[in-house]
Amino acid sequence: MISSPRSARAAVVAIAALAWGACLGDDPVEADVEFEVIEEADFDSALGIDLGAMIRLESGVYIEDLEVGEGADEVGWGDWVEMTYAGWLRSGAQYLPTDTIEFQIGGAVVPSGVHVGMIGQRLGGVRRMIVPPEHGYGAAAYQNVPAGSILIFQVELLEVSGG
Repeated sequence: MISSPRSARAAVVAIAALAWGACLGDDPVEADVEFEVIEEADFDSALGIDLGAMIRLESGVYIEDLEVGEGADEVGWGDWVEMTYAGWLRSGAQYLPTDTIEFQIGGAVVPSGVHVGMIGQRLGGVRRMIVPPEHGYGAAAYQNVPAGSILIFQVELLEVSGG
């Protein structure tokens, strides 16, 4: 029995993670997809990306704090977060309009690169992330995102609570 809203959210995230995993299969067509490489990519100048000014995480995700948050809480694994976000391709095409979402860090609601890229972000902060395909949608096309694409996200952390 689910005893609290947090438990209910955790159950939903767990079910979503299982469903997401079941959809990822080993499609032989996907095996031939060439992944874009961040360090070799040309980014549309309108995106204002300067890799030299960004921090490259061990995962290959690049982060840049456009506005450093002032809150005492920072994001860690298992935390619940609420954020506004938007997403672009390196061509400058916006594929995700600005929206608000709540999810658990380490769950399956957004690409894994967003989870990794948010670790350490403080409440109220605005962060840009460049996510390599292996931490984005991988070899699968997603809506109007071609398979193997680099993703650029801008997120503002609105709320964070311990997991």
